[in-house]
Amino acid sequence: MTQVDAGSRLAYVERHIRFENEHDLDAVMTTFGADPRYDDEPAGEHHIGRDGVHGYHTRLLAAVPDLHIDVEHRHASAEAVIVQCRITGTHQGAWRGLPPTGRRVSFPLCAIYIFTESGELAGEQIYYDRVTVLGQLGVFRDPESRSGQALIALNHPITVGRGLFGALRSRMRGPQGGASPTSPTVVASTKWSPTGVAIARTVLATPPAPPPYTSSSAAPIGTCQVVLPVRRSKPSTTTSTSRKVGSPPGRRVRTPR
Repeated sequence: MTQVDAGSRLAYVERHIRFENEHDLDAVMTTFGADPRYDDEPAGEHHIGRDGVHGYHTRLLAAVPDLHIDVEHRHASAEAVIVQCRITGTHQGAWRGLPPTGRRVSFPLCAIYIFTESGELAGEQIYYDRVTVLGQLGVFRDPESRSGQALIALNHPITVGRGLFGALRSRMRGPQGGASPTSPTVVASTKWSPTGVAIARTVLATPPAPPPYTSSSAAPIGTCQVVLPVRRSKPSTTTSTSRKVGSPPGRRVRTPR
């Protein structure tokens, strides 16, 4: 492909984007060939044929009537034209089952355009961060935030309930198997949401410390202390008796002290 051909390819795509910014759907469709396709890769949607491509653009412009595309970078090659742009607009209509939120969206997008032998658009593939879009629309929350944890409890009550029950049971049982009394017990449960975001719920349950002892001399945990009573001896008398060496067994000699 010569430099002029690459420039004409790029000019064709820029004309296509201009029609999209003007919301002229009929003009947009004139840039596609007889059997085009439109692939929204993050959403997993593949629209085949002119009716499929036309229907996608119709729903998109109804959901975001002020849709605008700002081209930031562009590259033309022998196989395709690649455009990096920014999409802006207001969510004012239903989109994929989501009622209008009235929120503004602004996110980067990469589009790849391929051509037919006659020079028309054979297809368009778009790539973007879907989580960013859902977050701007208010339907996605960070699982570590308070609002995200509240949504997890509402959307996944069984998962959260199992985690909390396991934590409570571990707390009641205390350390087992020689574990340290202060070692935390981790109870984790993971579930995938319909949007493809991994929601993980981890509960850290630290077993309660053993009750304090009333005596400061008590033995530590794991040992046994035995205290034996000591019998005090009676006061000794002023005299004592002893057997003199060599005296008969039955005779005792009194020795003054």
